Amino acid sequence: MWKEAGKEFPGNFHGYFVVLGHQTKRIIMQPTLLLKAFEKAEREIQSAKPTHLAQHLSDYIQEQSGEAYGEKSLRNHCSAAKKGNPIDLKKYVADALSVYLGHPTFEAFVKAQPPLPQKRRGLVFTYAWPIAGVLIAFVAIFIYYQIKAQRWMV
Repeated sequence: MWKEAGKEFPGNFHGYFVVLGHQTKRIIMQPTLLLKAFEKAEREIQSAKPTHLAQHLSDYIQEQSGEAYGEKSLRNHCSAAKKGNPIDLKKYVADALSVYLGHPTFEAFVKAQPPLPQKRRGLVFTYAWPIAGVLIAFVAIFIYYQIKAQRWMV
């Protein structure tokens, strides 16, 4: 039975888990990257209009990577990042914005950022599965003894 269940998991399960963790941090850090790039662009071109900032960054991405990325896409991603929604930038965009901020690659930008604070879970959430298991065991034992108890007809 266990051999059959083991076939369901990929051979490099740990490798996939590590990649997933990196992917999650990448998506979490992209809004930070974009917002910092917009702040730097605002200081450089002395304009607070999102269209001008996005056009400046779009031109920089075009020069840096050789691929076009529209200013409207940058504005949409920036407004989503300000709202706290996750965004997923293309790799060449993230790398170009990282270079704009003074880092050689996006990975270097991520490493330069302070670690994300770990959320502390409450005591109930930490031990939820063991508590649920004990409760189910008690209910099962109670039901078993109720079914097996002898009943006398009077």
